[in-house]
Amino acid sequence: MLSSVEADQPNVYVHSGLGTGVVDTAPLWPTTIVVDSAWSRSRDQTIEFWFKQESNSTTSYCVLSVGSSNTRRMIVAVNRSNHASYPGKVFFSFSGASGSASLYSANRYDDGQWHHCVIEILQIGGFVNLYFYFDGVLESNHYRAYPFSFGAWGNTTIGDCERFIPGYVIQGSPIDEIALYDRVIDDERKLAHYNEVMSGPPGPSVVIAGQVNISGSVKTNKLVRLNTAQFDVDGFIRTLILKDPLPFSITSQIDIFGNVKAAMAGKAVATSTRMQSNELDTIVQTGIGIRL
Repeated sequence: MLSSVEADQPNVYVHSGLGTGVVDTAPLWPTTIVVDSAWSRSRDQTIEFWFKQESNSTTSYCVLSVGSSNTRRMIVAVNRSNHASYPGKVFFSFSGASGSASLYSANRYDDGQWHHCVIEILQIGGFVNLYFYFDGVLESNHYRAYPFSFGAWGNTTIGDCERFIPGYVIQGSPIDEIALYDRVIDDERKLAHYNEVMSGPPGPSVVIAGQVNISGSVKTNKLVRLNTAQFDVDGFIRTLILKDPLPFSITSQIDIFGNVKAAMAGKAVATSTRMQSNELDTIVQTGIGIRL
């Protein structure tokens, strides 16, 4: 089955290797991954990747670079935690015939956790517009009053900006699932890419018997069956549906304080509720409907 990213047909997709990644394995650096730059030669582009920066990091690292010289180049990088001006922030830096700029994320992401980043480059009315999305949500946007064109700048290098900024080379594998597009992608697709990873790979069914007390949330994308004498939920039950049906069954005494939420690849799913004595059944049919 194609992943959501593969289904959207990026021009470049780098997602496997020997390192530890957010999904399965990731490219392991130091190494050199050179890909074609056809993705950069249209009017608009999208750069997508997962990354991780430690809270005590002392080295900034490059996500990708493309260019022919320091005056004709673009880089995306993640700053170190002890950066003097922009600690822990993702930045996009370009220099071209019309001008140059370094644009930064609004927030810092050096918390030692994996984060999903999508950068959109959109040309409107002779202006270049840049949008930062993190973990499926628009975080910030920037614009410059001139166009930005990559031109015939040669190949793209992933994980290495050494030719433009000395020392910006990854050690380890803190980036994964790198996808490059020669167009912008819809917001719902960005969220779908994030949700697919966050839901985790399909796992085995789980059966829990006895008394169950949950403070927080239950998040799953596979069969869960809870047979209990007493079931208390202080928080919410969240079920994320991608492609497969998700039977969810609870029997016996049920007390729920909070919400029952359902989503399908980032979209709301219509629900209806019916209580029958002491049994609550949730059935997702082909990932579309829920019957309670």
